[in-house]
Amino acid sequence: MIIHLDSDNPKPLEEKIQDLILRKLFIKVDDEKIFINKEDFVNLIYSDVWAIAKADYDMDVALKLAVERQPQYKEILDTKRNELSEAVDEFSVEIDAYQTYLDMINDDEDEFDIYDNVLSVLNSDEEVLQARLYQIIYTSLDRKIEDDEFEQSGIDKQQYVENFTTYIFVIGGSSSFKNAVEKLYNGNLDFMKANNLSIEQYQVQLEKIVALFQEEINAYKMAMSLQSQNAEIPMILATTRQLLKLEN
Repeated sequence: MIIHLDSDNPKPLEEKIQDLILRKLFIKVDDEKIFINKEDFVNLIYSDVWAIAKADYDMDVALKLAVERQPQYKEILDTKRNELSEAVDEFSVEIDAYQTYLDMINDDEDEFDIYDNVLSVLNSDEEVLQARLYQIIYTSLDRKIEDDEFEQSGIDKQQYVENFTTYIFVIGGSSSFKNAVEKLYNGNLDFMKANNLSIEQYQVQLEKIVALFQEEINAYKMAMSLQSQNAEIPMILATTRQLLKLEN
């Protein structure tokens, strides 16, 4: 799902690609590691992504490009080299996305094809999408589940909510409810046998979960549908939060 809303003064393609990568970085970076303004931090990461992609992963060339763009690092080259190495480990998807842009520009490809291919590379980051969706679903459940609902379970609320979040991911991501029941039952077979719980009995329990948390299941299904249409990850997350009435 690619929506191009150019005005009478459309942005140059390079600026559109930069915006795509910046939006992705904004939702990818770990907030707990940020000690400065988040936008400033993301812009610093983007500079490293740009330099490494331009250098085709040659770290000596990347260092030279990075210092040209950020002259404040001239006196601390080892620090910048370390930051570039960390960027390779953490942001290879974004680096590859910018390399895709460079390669396709060099081959004089159509702008729409370039944009869509870069978007596809960014959207291939399944781990980031699922991790952020997990946070959203968890937050929704944590808000919905009352304290007295889990006190008799013998586990704390965090574990209780995590368990239900896992159920929602499996149910929402399965081709059918029956398939979800089989996945969850077979994935916990020792527990099921130890508690003499048949798959039919377990299905009844899961049906209660579906009734309680239909909003979260539907939101996850919508997210997976948008992903299959190559929707931008930040847009998928924003839509999911909107469906669950969570503040951005």
